[in-house]
Parts: sequence; C-alpha cells; structure tokens
Amino acid sequence: MMAIDRHSYGVLRGFDERMHTYGREDMDFAARARRAGLRMVWVEDQKARMYHMWHPSSADALQDSPAAIAALKQNRSIFDNDGTVARNRTIWNNSLPEAPPLISICLLSGYESIKDGRLADTIALQNIRDVEVLVSATGGQVQAATIESLVREVDCQVGDLDSMLEVAAGKYTIVLDSSYCLPETFLEELLVDAQGSVRAVVPRQLAFDPETNGFGFMPIGDENRTNTLLGVLAQTDILRSLSREQNISTINPGFLEILNSLGAEVLFSENAICLVEAKESVQSSIRRYEIPSEIRRILWPLFSDSDTSRIAKITGGPVETLASEKFDGSLEFSVVKRDDEITSRLGVLGNASLTDLARLRNLGCDFTVDLEPIDQAENSGRGIRWIISEAMFAIGQSDVIPHAVIVVEGEHDGRGFATPDARPLCIKVERLGLDDHEKATLFFSNNALETSNILEFADGRVRFILSQPDWEIGS
Repeated sequence: MMAIDRHSYGVLRGFDERMHTYGREDMDFAARARRAGLRMVWVEDQKARMYHMWHPSSADALQDSPAAIAALKQNRSIFDNDGTVARNRTIWNNSLPEAPPLISICLLSGYESIKDGRLADTIALQNIRDVEVLVSATGGQVQAATIESLVREVDCQVGDLDSMLEVAAGKYTIVLDSSYCLPETFLEELLVDAQGSVRAVVPRQLAFDPETNGFGFMPIGDENRTNTLLGVLAQTDILRSLSREQNISTINPGFLEILNSLGAEVLFSENAICLVEAKESVQSSIRRYEIPSEIRRILWPLFSDSDTSRIAKITGGPVETLASEKFDGSLEFSVVKRDDEITSRLGVLGNASLTDLARLRNLGCDFTVDLEPIDQAENSGRGIRWIISEAMFAIGQSDVIPHAVIVVEGEHDGRGFATPDARPLCIKVERLGLDDHEKATLFFSNNALETSNILEFADGRVRFILSQPDWEIGS
C-alpha cells in the first residue's frame, strides 16, 4: 500500500494500463515514483495498521489460464525493461482531470513562431495530446486554430525564458521556434528515451532547404543546433533551476556542457527526429528514400513529384460528421450500418494538407497517412465492395452456410412472401457517403427454391447475387 498526493500521481499518470491481471504493477508504480524524485517514507507506527485478507497464491491460481500467464509475462517485461517515469502517454483511460501536462512547449518567439501554421499543425498532430503551449501574451496574436485549446499565454515579454519556466506545468519542457517541424511521434520518442537517470534528450535534426529541396542530418555536436537548448527535451525542474542560477538561453552553445558539468545525464536519441528549416543553403547529403517514412509524409509539399498525393485514410472516429468540416484536400467517406448499427467507418482525404491532418486529429479521428500515386489512391467504399464485405461478415457469423445471398435495392423486411414460414433471413445495410446514400437488403437463401422465391419477391430490384461455391457475383 502506498499513499501519494494527486499531483504526483498525475505526473506518473497512474498505474501502467498495459499491465493487467496480476503481477509487478505495484512494484512498477513505486519504481517510477523513485525515478520521478519522490522521497519514499516507510510509516512505522502501531496506530497505522493495514489488514490484508488471506487468499490462495494468485500466481498459482493463474497457471491454468494461458491468457493470465501471457499477462504476467508481459507485466514482468514492462517492469524489467521500461525505465520511463510517465506511462499511458498517448491514451490514459483513467486520467485525472487536474493532472499536469506531460510536456510544456515554450515558443520563445511568441505567436511569430506559429505564424505560417506549420509548427502549430505539427504540434496538433502529435500522438501525445497532453501538452501545453506557452507563448508570450505580448507582441501580437496569430490565429492558430489547430492548437488553440493547448495555448496558455504567459504575462512576459517575447523571449523571456525564465518567466515561462517559472509557470511551466509539464514534467518536461521543450523550446521550439518557427524553423521546427515535428513528425507525429516526435514527442513520444523523446519521452521513451527519457528513461532511468536521463534528464535531457537531444533529437536527431534533419535540416531541409525549401529553396533547393536539399536535406541532410546535422552532425551530433553541431554548435549551430544540437548543442543548444532548442529542440531538446529536458526535465522542467532542472531547466528552472539553471535559469535561476546560470545564464542559459536558446542560442547558448554551451547548454549541454552546463548539464554535463552538473552531472545531469544527456542522451542523444536515434529515434526522435525533427525537421529544422536551414538558415543557409543545404545540398542533399542523403537520398529521399533514406528519409524515414514519417518524415517524408510531413515533408511531402516540398517534393516536386506532382503525381504523388498525401492520402489520409480515416478508419475510426466521428467520420459521419466530417461533411460539415472544411478541408484543403478532397474528402470522401463511407459509414456502413447493419440493421441500424454502425459496423464500419472509412474515409479518404486526398491531397491532405498539414492543417487537414491536424483538424482530423482534433476531431478525434483515427487515420493513417501515406504517399501514393494519385491514380492509385483508394476510394472510400463506393461501388459494391462494402456490400460484399457485409455479406461475407454475416456468412462468417452464421452456423449455416447459405445457398446464396441476394442483394436487393432499398430496405425490405421480407414481408410479402406467400407464407410467414417462407420469409428468409434478411439484413438491412446502408452506406452514407459525402454526397450519396445507398440502402440495400441482403436476403440469405438456404436452397434453390428459396432463391427463386426471393427473386420473384424482389421483382427486378435485385442488384446482384453472391452464390456458392466461391461466392462469385452473378446477375
């Protein structure tokens, strides 16, 4: 048993929700509390008593369950190998409303940092949503709709890092300016690397030149970037302490040396990669195919390939509400219902801009992003594929394999057959698209006679027939 204040519980983000059933979850939580710098106090007082009800060994009881054994193995692996402090970083199902953000993002150039929208959109795209964006309340404002809910204005002058650090609520802080562009897993990769005694994580930085379309990774230790505070994820309390005692700034090339002199462990990440717009001309030192795919998706507008489109494939979330949203790209979507219950949602947003992707993220949509030739971009479910999918799903769920599936236009309940006993099994399906609405009824026949009766009942409204043995389409 462990008593902990709610703020610290929020910093740790509770028990690791990947761990379940039994084993190591309490030890893991205590270990993370120590890593976070919390002082552990054992209470040895006769008045403070705790009673534990006897029960058979949980480990022994679980040996008959393969699923429980697998869970126990996973729990042990997490405890042994995951040295991070905060868990449930992308999804925290049992979150505290008052929990502090994971990361404070300081924009020292104020609203000027997000004037062109690129940095704001890539912040909104992060798979870690629990962040705050600190910006000076002076120096004018710029509309940044995609991160409006994340912005917290600080009563200070533009560039006043000390004042920002004093109010930063995140366990970690990162300082950025308008030259940065972040792949969607960037912050998560930094946090994954902030394990054990690591107090600061330096990302790999890929310089890009929009004028020449040149790309090149900056060498570790390049004093123009990787040895400064910009782009580095560091524990907020350390930065706050340094700002009070020493002169640190975003352009100070000795920032990492200061950390090292204090004994703070710094890790140079191999996995966290950010994009930095070059101040000087850059000629490509790497080939495009060598750039990680998540980077290419962000950089797509800089490529000269006119026959390639950034395609967002939307697989979940409130797809049916997207018709009322405005996007830069072209939207198609399909919401399929089976007997009035939604069974699938699918959308495709072609030529999607960064702002489009940020909007989708803010709307709660699940999506993947690919670069595809325009003529090969998948549509959102038009035609008959969606009907065939529904029919095959129903066949897979049935104990009896039907003789045929007759697809009839419109909604029908099967009434109109000669006798009630002759009414076959039927399922109503519909697809709601951006500019169309299709309805159909799937009739399942058990033999040739039933098939004949359904065809007579449909009276020319048959769209197509799926028949044995290979469920080929017939007319």
